[in-house]
Amino acid sequence: MKHLPVAASLAAALALGACRATPPGPVYRVEGRVARPGDHAWTPDTTVWEALVRARAVEGSCDLTRVELRRAGADGPLCVTLDLSRVASEGDSTCNVRVEPGDVIRVN
Repeated sequence: MKHLPVAASLAAALALGACRATPPGPVYRVEGRVARPGDHAWTPDTTVWEALVRARAVEGSCDLTRVELRRAGADGPLCVTLDLSRVASEGDSTCNVRVEPGDVIRVN
């Protein structure tokens, strides 16, 4: 077996998308039917819709009517189901809430 130098192996893995570094600072997580699951860098203006765009939600195969948002709360964990289909179809941002650090967004 031929071994590549570490730098070449790492560069090849990164080019293929095999490795994803955890962003520095606060993060939120996206799970489910997205092309880029995992931790994403949080910014104060990030909304759930923007988080799905950044994670590249698989259009046509994910259910935007049942997007789950889980958040740690002072009184215990909070889990809400959001209907983001109207954001896409009508531009209605009523359910498009801001993401907080540590949030977990799940797309089915």
